[in-house]
Amino acid sequence: MNGLTNKLFRKNLTTRAVSSFINSRGTVLSSFNSSLNNSRNNNNNNSSNNNNNSIINNSRFYSTISPTSKPNYQVIFFKYSRKIPVHHTKIEFDKVIALADSGFLSNAESNVVRVLRNLQKEVDISSSFYGYPLYAAGLVSLKKGKYVAGEKFFRNSLSKYSDYDRSYVYRIETTNDLGLNLLRQGNSQEAERYLLGSYNLAIKYEVKLLPHIFTNIGEYYKELCLYDDANFYHGNANSHLILLASQNANSGIDLARCYLNRAQIFRLLNKIDEAENFLNMGSEILIQFFKERYNSPIPKHMDWSKLLLEVGHLYYAKGEYKKAKKKFISARNHFNLMKNSSVPDAIFNTLNLAIMEYNHPTLSDSAKYIMDILNKVEPLVKEFATQTSTLRMSKVYIAMKTLQYYCQQKESTASNTTSTNAINNTTATTTEQPQQKNKFQKTKISLFEPHHFQLTFVEYKAPLQQYNA
Repeated sequence: MNGLTNKLFRKNLTTRAVSSFINSRGTVLSSFNSSLNNSRNNNNNNSSNNNNNSIINNSRFYSTISPTSKPNYQVIFFKYSRKIPVHHTKIEFDKVIALADSGFLSNAESNVVRVLRNLQKEVDISSSFYGYPLYAAGLVSLKKGKYVAGEKFFRNSLSKYSDYDRSYVYRIETTNDLGLNLLRQGNSQEAERYLLGSYNLAIKYEVKLLPHIFTNIGEYYKELCLYDDANFYHGNANSHLILLASQNANSGIDLARCYLNRAQIFRLLNKIDEAENFLNMGSEILIQFFKERYNSPIPKHMDWSKLLLEVGHLYYAKGEYKKAKKKFISARNHFNLMKNSSVPDAIFNTLNLAIMEYNHPTLSDSAKYIMDILNKVEPLVKEFATQTSTLRMSKVYIAMKTLQYYCQQKESTASNTTSTNAINNTTATTTEQPQQKNKFQKTKISLFEPHHFQLTFVEYKAPLQQYNA
């Protein structure tokens, strides 16, 4: 396909994309992603670098402009022969990322739809200008647990970056979060490749991104149950955050998140004293952060939900099950308050409440309580299963099947022992023997661990919370 034919093809593709983009709000992101994939594949067929798939060696992956160059604040796009202010659109997507960072995921998603729809009217879909907007859309998808869409957005974002000033920062951040997204999908080999790629790029171009990368690498090793390695990388993130604190307006909340990540790892290493120490340091900074920005005693911020989760898990590790259950219930209520009941951490926190009642019963009708929870989370788990690997879901399925079988056995036993009718008693007697042969062997189920605290995007010149809903 020659250059002119290629341009005409992209123009027709853009026309179709605009039509599908505006027709339906519900499918706007998937339609947009599909168009971007087609456009990117078309461009790749004409690229001289087509045979080089390495994220480290790809020549498009690096900026040829010096970091000291002054940014060009206006880029001319030829779709309507008009100038588009770069900084204005970036501010819009800064708000999207800020909303996602705080946990207002529904608002962030609706803003992504609105701003991308408006941007589509002004800028050709094949333009490199879409790099940062697509990163924002990917981040929202990642935080919502929509990993399939997140991967597409991040990959399309990487393909859009051109060699304008400071684009390497966005490449590194996008590569880093794509690695995390792939990890959530259960693709650990690809995740390792992108996390390593982002690390190498940060060393070369932007060392202040290292805490974000070390944090995600720590999460990678946590998922592999290599907790000593995870502790090493979270420790590195901690050290770099302290060194770079003066360069980041959000260093306070990031340091709190880092401490809470370290608390989780020490807890998994069964070093409860160290875990409690980091939990106290992290929660102290986080609570002070919330006091300065919120009038309500219960801040509308998803970090509060996640803090309650970590406190609950620490209580559980110490054997204080009533306190743990109370914190998990508070976390569930806060997820609901934030309209985040379908995010992965919220789903598995609710499932943990059923597991706790199974492991350490406190209610007279434990079976009913557990079944009510299972019925509530089952559709959410089915939806989540479409976003990650079967291998990652196997532990979830085993836990749910065990809980269901336990409830069935409890109900069967209760039915047999409370029957007063003579015929029913006879039936119970005849069915007692096979039940004894297949008696349920109760074994404890481990709780599901929450995801780590992600650090904020490093490029903000002011605290993220100025954009809060």
